[in-house]
Amino acid sequence: TDEDLRKAYFWEGCRIGEEACSKIRMEKRVALLTKLWKAKWFSIVNLRVERQRGALDDWSWQDGYFAVVSGRQLLVWASEADFDAGEIPCKQISFSGHAGLAGLSPVELRALSESEISRVVNIFGRGDSSQLKLMLLLPDKNLKDELESIIMETMVKDD
Repeated sequence: TDEDLRKAYFWEGCRIGEEACSKIRMEKRVALLTKLWKAKWFSIVNLRVERQRGALDDWSWQDGYFAVVSGRQLLVWASEADFDAGEIPCKQISFSGHAGLAGLSPVELRALSESEISRVVNIFGRGDSSQLKLMLLLPDKNLKDELESIIMETMVKDD
């Protein structure tokens, strides 16, 4: 009937409109990151979060974080939406002094699957008030390799 067609076209129009808005948001984000922030790298990441403070083997992955390497810093927002809204990053590491990439500990190696091991990177450096170490799980190995090489270049270039 005409009413069924109207409903179908309405929802299809909504879906197409949302896809167009999403594409525009992505283009704005990329332009902002590359031109204003001069970001060397950015991606959606999962972040290791401890369930109990200080418990090395009691942690989980929290997904949806947005990470950016800009200048000599790694900045992490709780989501792309937080970045788009201009929120303050929830985590921040400065690559100065004692900073860089860390290997996985034996405890971490036991806790991770083979597919996770190839996509995990440990980053340490100066946080807001003290040394900070973040474990990030990236969507694929290529992004991990890119991030590691950018951090290494950043550390070597300015030392």
